[in-house]
Amino acid sequence: GQNAAGVILYSPRTAFIWCSLLNQSKLSDRGLNLTYYCLSANVADVICDAFGASSAIVTASQPTERAMIAAITNAART
Repeated sequence: GQNAAGVILYSPRTAFIWCSLLNQSKLSDRGLNLTYYCLSANVADVICDAFGASSAIVTASQPTERAMIAAITNAART
């Protein structure tokens, strides 16, 4: 099967739920290898707390759908 390369997270609550589900499923080690596309710094903080500051995190320049899509698109180009 093919593994996901990234996760899009729109709120601190969904980021917390994502991290909790990984822990409950004993898959938190896989969370270390993902890129996290976060709508805001508050969302990114949840990921940093869970997986460390060296995690691959892309944060939108503004907390809008347009900025999130631009962040994902720009990250894919690099």
